[in-house]
Amino acid sequence: MSDESEYHGLMLDFVHETFRHYRKFDQSINNLKDYFEHPEFRTEGAQKKIVGLQKICDAMRTDVAYLMLNAKISNEELDPLLKARSRNIYNVYRRARELFNTERKRKGIKYDDRGEAYGEVYLNSLFPIVPKIIYQNAIKYSLPRQEISTYYSEDAQKIEVRVENYGPVLEEDPKRVFEKGFRGSNASKDKSEGGGRGLYLAKILCEKNDVDIRAESDTRNFQVTDIPYGVFAITTTYYK
Repeated sequence: MSDESEYHGLMLDFVHETFRHYRKFDQSINNLKDYFEHPEFRTEGAQKKIVGLQKICDAMRTDVAYLMLNAKISNEELDPLLKARSRNIYNVYRRARELFNTERKRKGIKYDDRGEAYGEVYLNSLFPIVPKIIYQNAIKYSLPRQEISTYYSEDAQKIEVRVENYGPVLEEDPKRVFEKGFRGSNASKDKSEGGGRGLYLAKILCEKNDVDIRAESDTRNFQVTDIPYGVFAITTTYYK
């Protein structure tokens, strides 16, 4: 066996093991979310620790997906691990946003659902990271006491989900939010952390699942300090 083949085999084993550990860790965080709502955890100190734990989980989730998609492993080798199956889109989005309830409540943000979509489409096991990235960004860039609206629509051919929030106005081409390392000029003025990897990763995951994703930012609506805010939306389209 050549050194290159041996390295490839080791990398594939590493990716498999890393993904297995990630899934166990992610499930553990999901299992704890009900405890996070208990009165004992509502002190300021406990809430900060919970948010810190969730940020670690978010970073790990992104890093694992990033590793898998950049390890020069073919789709054929990844497919048995990713195990595509039929998923209810409405449930995928509802479960994704529950992970961020602690931070959402801390900022006084409310969720607003409109429309219906109960159909299912085939998606691999990495795909649920996409709505997690969308909601995480929406909460991060929203001002306190705002709403995050999710619009569901469905017909015989497709399901569409649109997530809207009031965020820093995007002065640049909306397509650029999916570029690696990109942050809009107004978003960069915000004190929130961000490395410009989230939506870049979401775009890649959508492409691998034949899902369309697009971003929109409307004109200036109001201004806070030196940052103009308006409606920012991410829309994903799923074909049956």
